[in-house]
This record gives sequence, structure tokens and C-alpha cells, in this order.
Amino acid sequence: MDKADTATKLDLIVPVAIIQEQAQIRQERNKLIHSSENSLASTVAFDPPVSDGIVRFEGVFENLDGWMFNIGIADVSTVFGANKVPAADGNKDNIVCYLNVGTLQHRDGVISGNVQILEKQKIALEVNMVSIPHTLHFFVDGIEQPLSIFNIPAQIRFWIYLSRKDSQFTITRFNHLSSSSAKDVEGSKKLEWGKLWQDYGERNLGTNDGDLFDDDEDDEL
Repeated sequence: MDKADTATKLDLIVPVAIIQEQAQIRQERNKLIHSSENSLASTVAFDPPVSDGIVRFEGVFENLDGWMFNIGIADVSTVFGANKVPAADGNKDNIVCYLNVGTLQHRDGVISGNVQILEKQKIALEVNMVSIPHTLHFFVDGIEQPLSIFNIPAQIRFWIYLSRKDSQFTITRFNHLSSSSAKDVEGSKKLEWGKLWQDYGERNLGTNDGDLFDDDEDDEL
């Protein structure tokens, strides 16, 4: 059994959605439901913020019918405006976004390498705030994805993005773990928070043996 499936009640975290426009999207216990009246952008972060331990946030997207959906983490200072996409209002430097097509976005960089997320698949984000540097790993239906992030901020929030009317995101797990589930799978690559990523660019990728970026390099491509 996956260690992430063995959480006790003491490990569980109660998610509280930070909703800017109550008529646009609503929370019903562990479910976020988009309005049936329109298809406006809805980016929702969750309290409590995470600053310590190893925490896994997992959920399932539904009723998308081919529309885009995203999930990610944000620096705790980030505020998502009503009817705005995640990167709006200067947020692109303060978030990591996993798009449903399988690409990761941060700053102005986009990189592929993780799998596409399909409706009703479980997508999990696991942050390790114990490790130095802090890390973020992704799992789809329990399978660790090759692209991960290091040097994430000291305090983050998880967030999701929906726009299609009646689309939903159900949180299936939000809990502390006693140890990391990440194993750095074969072919894994590490991307550094704060750097400008370029698809297949070796200068912004570390290998699974722990290579890091050269901090002396200019990060503008």
C-alpha cells in the first residue's frame, strides 16, 4: 500500500478554499464546484499555508469536457484575483503550474516531460519542507513524474484552476506524511524555482543524482 494512503486522522489537514468571488465558484466540504452560469476563470488557493513537514495534496478534476485545468503551488504572498488566470497580476514569478496537457510553467518558462492529466485521474503534489532545499514532486494515479522542483519558497499554498461551467475539483487527500514518497525515478529532472526554464535546456535541469544549477549563471535566456 502507498504510504500516502495510510494517513491517520491526526495527519489530515482541513482545506479551506480562498474564494474571491463566491458566485463564481463554491466549496462544498472537500469539493470545489464552478458556477453553472458561465465559464469565467477561477483560480483558488487553499489555507492553511504549508511551511513545515512533508505534505501531500491530492485531488481529481471532473466535468471538464476538454477544457484546460491546472494545479500548482504558490508563494504564500500570492493573491489570485477574481476571474483571473493563475499567472495574472504578476503572479507568474510566484507560482508553479502543472497544466493538464503535462507541461510545467514558471515565470516565462514552459517545459514538458510529465504526463498529461486526464479527468478522474488522481493528481498529487508533495512538498518536502524538511529537505534542504525544499522540494515539490508530482504524482499521477500514484506514479511519480520525472520533473520535480527544488528551492521552493519557505511557505506555500496549493491552488487549482477551473473555468468550464459545472467543472469540479475534489480533494481526495491533504495530509502530513512521516517520510517522502518521492524516489527520483529513472530519467528524473530537477527544475529550480526562480530560474527561467526552457524545454530540453540542460542549463536549467539537474539530473537525478542531485546536480544543481550554477547560481553564477545569468538566468535570462
